[in-house]
Amino acid sequence: MFAGFILSPESATTAHVRRVPARPRPVRELRLVAALFAAYKLGRLAIDGNVVTAVGNASAAPA
Repeated sequence: MFAGFILSPESATTAHVRRVPARPRPVRELRLVAALFAAYKLGRLAIDGNVVTAVGNASAAPA
């Protein structure tokens, strides 16, 4: 067999070759990156202004 190609058992005698994608399609990957970035930005907006509380909690935590 060749890398990136799959021969199905029923078509092995007729040599039908099906190409297997090596990586996700670019549009799907860009949508995933955009969604992760949006989630990151929303998280940053949600905690904005709570820095003093976070630092206080961190310094009060046992080492």
